[in-house]
Order: sequence, then structure tokens, then C-alpha cells
Amino acid sequence: MLKLEDIKKDAQIRGLEGDKIVRIVHAEPIGSEALNVFYVDQEGKPGTQSLYRIDELRLELAKAGRPWGFDAPGQEFKLGLEAFRIHLAHLFDPMMAVHASNVDPLPNQISAVYESMLPRQPLRFVLADDPGAGKTIMAGLYIRELIMRADAKRILVARHGREDFTLTPQQKMLETLGTVLDVLTFAVAALGGISLLVGAVGMVTLMHIAVAERVAEIGLLTALGATRARIRTLFLMESTVLSTLGGLGGLAIGTGIAWLLKTAVSGLPVNTPWDYALGALVVSVLIGLAAGVVPAMRAARLNPVDALRTE
Repeated sequence: MLKLEDIKKDAQIRGLEGDKIVRIVHAEPIGSEALNVFYVDQEGKPGTQSLYRIDELRLELAKAGRPWGFDAPGQEFKLGLEAFRIHLAHLFDPMMAVHASNVDPLPNQISAVYESMLPRQPLRFVLADDPGAGKTIMAGLYIRELIMRADAKRILVARHGREDFTLTPQQKMLETLGTVLDVLTFAVAALGGISLLVGAVGMVTLMHIAVAERVAEIGLLTALGATRARIRTLFLMESTVLSTLGGLGGLAIGTGIAWLLKTAVSGLPVNTPWDYALGALVVSVLIGLAAGVVPAMRAARLNPVDALRTE
């Protein structure tokens, strides 16, 4: 905020011409509530305005300086300079698209693009009756040249009347798609982890119920001479077999769904990564083994006399 009384000759003011800095040449007060100012901008263009108290909010003193400086980050300046150099590469290499592409166009295709298509802007259509004329290669070279020369944006602006579009390179689209796939992969992994946790809790509960229902059998085995290690091994084997059967059932269902999708939608690229499938089966076996440790130890510590009395 700048008071009208502070606007003097040779003062540097910002706000009279937007964000530009102007120099006051003459200030003529009109009573106590207004002021006529004559000024010139940094390009020497003169101007005049009548200022009132309400204009004090948009005015401020400024220090005139150079419109450029040497304090910018060097890496950003180098990146911008390289981008500008690539933008002008077509001036030094008239066939920049050919040399920057992974294709080997034929002489007639080069002649069609650089002698017939590029001079005719905007090009409405490409007509080629010969199936082997290379329409895809010619169209790709043509579009790449338009992008390198910034002609694609100019043609679209001229066609639409305004810039109501966005040019998105293929690499940017692939990066966006990769980000979406990474998020989906993380979500699926999180759901898989929750499923494994629920399965482990269910396995622990099932094995505790199995021990509670077989107390008499455990007492009888102990009375017949079975050691605690053998009883512990029996229950660990049971939990491992149950988890293995559950893992095999899940793999069978998943493989069946993938086969049905591949059969129903022929163009859908569905495949079963068997290395991950075997890894999931191993994880299910390990979870079953870990879930059966506590119930197996509980069964092995039962007193055979008390266990036989429960019958």
C-alpha cells in the first residue's frame, strides 16, 4: 500500500500498469483526495492516470532492476537450454524425425513426407492405394516432424480457434499408466496380506478346536507310550495338510477363473504366473505350520490322566 502523498517525481511505482514498474515524471495533486501522475515504463512508453484514495491499495514502491539475472539454478538453465536446442533441431537437420526414430524408411516414403506432406499444412488426409506403401511409417514421420517443429500445436490452435487441448507424449501416458498399475498392485498386495492374516487366525482357531475335541485321544496316545514330540508332530502335520489343501483349492479356483476369462474374452491377455502361484502355495503351507505350533504344544503338554478322565 502506498499513500498518494508518497508519490513523488522519479519514484519507482508498481501497480499502475499491472505488475510493471514505472517511473513517475510528474505528480500533480488535485485537492487532498486525488492525484494526476505522468509516468514512463521501462521501455520508455509514456502514460498518465488519475489516482484516488481507493487506488492506494494496489500501489507500492518498487526498486527497478534488470529483467534478467545470473542467479538462476544452473541445472534448470541447462535443462531449458537443451530443450530449446532440441526444439530448433529441425533447422540444422531437415530430416530430424528420420534420424531420431527406430525405423528405416524407404526413399519414396522420405520423399512423400518431406517433399509432399510437410509443405501442405494442414494436411487433411493421406491417400495410398498400395497396401505396401508404408502409410503407418509416413504418418509417424509426419506427426513426429510436426511435434518437433511445434507445427502440431499451431495447426490445432488455428483449427480450434483457441488452445483448448493438451499435448501428452506417449512416455508421459506410460508413466501415468505405470503409476496406476503400481497403486493397483499395492492394493492387491494389501488385500492378499489381509487374507493371509484372516487365514492364519482361522487356522489357529481350527487347531484349538481340534485339540479341545481330542483330549481323550491325546490321553490314550500318551498312555500307550506316545511321546510329547510325536503328539506335537501329529498336530503340526494336520495343520500343514489343511493349509496345503486350502492353498491348492485357492490356486485351482484362481486358475479356473483365469481360464474362463481367457475363453470368454479372446483378446484379453490373461495368463497365470506359476512362479508366483507356487510362492503363494509355499506361503500358505508356512502359515499353516506356524498357526499349528501353539495348539500342538498345548496338546503335547496335556496330563494323560486328566485327559483320560474327560472321556
